[in-house]
Amino acid sequence: MILYDFDGIYQPVRTKKVAFQVIGGVGGASLRYYETGATGSAIGPSNVTQYFAAQSFSSAWRRGGSVLLDRSCFPAPQFDIHYVPNLTQFGSNLVTSETLWLGYTFGSQ
Repeated sequence: MILYDFDGIYQPVRTKKVAFQVIGGVGGASLRYYETGATGSAIGPSNVTQYFAAQSFSSAWRRGGSVLLDRSCFPAPQFDIHYVPNLTQFGSNLVTSETLWLGYTFGSQ
């Protein structure tokens, strides 16, 4: 599954040590299936690959933040929720992911 979106960022909390962000946007989702099989004919056997794709609109919401551990290094956990209408292949319209970013800043903040 390929998810893409265009986001807006709201950062209600930002201090020298802590930042919190709420990110929301709209985009799309592309679900792709490949099916491989073999067929036979008078000429001989051959392999066949079939491609199926489904495109859909999606909306995305993220919550994340970061805590500065020292002057330059910070972890930034992030939780993503993508809502994809008519995503019946997996039993839910929600696609979630959790990420832990490790960051480093250069220069002053």
